Amino acid sequence: MTLNKKYIFVLISFCILCLGFPQYSTAQQIPEHAQLDYMGHGWMCQSGFYQSGQSCLAVKIPPHAQLDYTGHGWMCQNGFFQQGNECRALQLPQNAQLDYTGHGWMCQPGYSQNGGACQKIIIPPNAQLDATGHNLQCVVGFKYNGTECVKISPAEAQAQQQLQAAIMRRLMVEASYSPCERAYRKCTSECSSVSLYPIENSDEEDEAHNFASQCDDACRRGRRWCDDESTDRCYEFKRACRNECPSFHNADCKDACHAGERVCE
Repeated sequence: MTLNKKYIFVLISFCILCLGFPQYSTAQQIPEHAQLDYMGHGWMCQSGFYQSGQSCLAVKIPPHAQLDYTGHGWMCQNGFFQQGNECRALQLPQNAQLDYTGHGWMCQPGYSQNGGACQKIIIPPNAQLDATGHNLQCVVGFKYNGTECVKISPAEAQAQQQLQAAIMRRLMVEASYSPCERAYRKCTSECSSVSLYPIENSDEEDEAHNFASQCDDACRRGRRWCDDESTDRCYEFKRACRNECPSFHNADCKDACHAGERVCE
């Protein structure tokens, strides 16, 4: 019998042997208040319930609380903060407001926090509130001198104007870039800023010399994928870029890819 015939004989025998055994299937046992998970091969508790062993128990929501974003726990409503298993009302001092979390407070614009109170900011001549509304800055043409804003010299004014003009030119150039180009430029800038030292051995030294080039290649690959996509292009930049990152300082390269994604959006 030739080798091919022996192989066919063994294959047929194996198939006959398999057909001789009964086929079994194990049904997924789903507990009460549960459902199939996203993969379809396991289970997860329904919203309003949390897993405890092989069961789903109801989430006990205290007063002034609600289900959290997972649906399996709870969080305090806006204006309340968690203390143990309770939600306590937030006491706002005068001239304060809820912060962005809804569970703490911050001073209103024009006031600064001083302990547990909000203190009014005294604005000296030729000064103004900054973008945060909680700090001071001198108006254009003036600079800080201790606690006062004093007029800058003609030479300083000229230098300030040149700096502002340079910033505006740079912003106009960057505004002309496509989202993918912005992502690529930011990514390569981050690659160049990575500190690779100290190097522990000669093998790492060789890899370090190639890191910038390899990191740039990853950024370039991200830009290609980004340019080819019509939707989710910024995510595709990060995904393709990260897949190309070298093993040496892999985390730094992936951080550069993520930085590119952020300016792309």
